[in-house]
Amino acid sequence: MTVSNNPGIIWAITLCALLVITHIELRGVWSLIVMLGVGFVSVLLAVFGLWDQFFAAFRILEVHISAAGYMAISLFLLVLWLLTFLLYDRREYMIFTRGQLRVRLAVGLGEMVFDTRGMVVEKKRDALFRHWLLGFGSGDLVVNTAGTNTRQFQMPNVLRIDHRLALIHTMLQEREVVKGV
Repeated sequence: MTVSNNPGIIWAITLCALLVITHIELRGVWSLIVMLGVGFVSVLLAVFGLWDQFFAAFRILEVHISAAGYMAISLFLLVLWLLTFLLYDRREYMIFTRGQLRVRLAVGLGEMVFDTRGMVVEKKRDALFRHWLLGFGSGDLVVNTAGTNTRQFQMPNVLRIDHRLALIHTMLQEREVVKGV
């Protein structure tokens, strides 16, 4: 274990920053300002050794964790994230075919089918950290259906959003032709 609080504090702040980034939508320049500000202040206080003095003055907290402690907590969070990403988030999905959008909201719950005429599909990719840094170029997909039963569907954090959007636009432009008898 280290004598200083610095590694523990920086690790805890990084963990808390990741939780904030993934759960609160800070879009555009605000995400950059907030995260750079928090990171700058955290590192600056660590470089000058002020974290120990700050916590000693208020007698609030001391963070001393061994390397195995960091690894155990981080490994638990990684497994939790993988389960959520690979299993839980796969319950809701959309299937685009020529002229149709089929939406399945849960396994075994059935599906809704919408005509693609007048449908608007857009991407939102303005959460700098969530989409670019943590999401490896992902984006939010928003689909607005048309007709008498209009609905809006949002799929957050779609990987390779540009490629998928190009495929969706191709499907929206094409119509399936059935040969008559």
